[in-house]
Amino acid sequence: MSYYQQLEPRLASMPGCTWLKAECWVMGVPDDLLADGVAEDEYDRLSVAYGLSRLEVGKIVKALPQPKLATPPVNNWRDNYVDKDQC
Repeated sequence: MSYYQQLEPRLASMPGCTWLKAECWVMGVPDDLLADGVAEDEYDRLSVAYGLSRLEVGKIVKALPQPKLATPPVNNWRDNYVDKDQC
């Protein structure tokens, strides 16, 4: 996709953050993945779906519970605003 092609040179190095950079990796096409009509350089877009299709669902027993995060109440300016319809 052109959007990601534009991001590649921008993420190669970040001014002021010498420790932050990204390298572009090209994924190889698996031998058993066939998708008619998809260009060879676009197979990486199918990587998640391909990986999920290779998953053995029977080996998944139970997902770990997500930790509960305490979210502080949000102070919104609308809380102190009196609308004309409330008068």
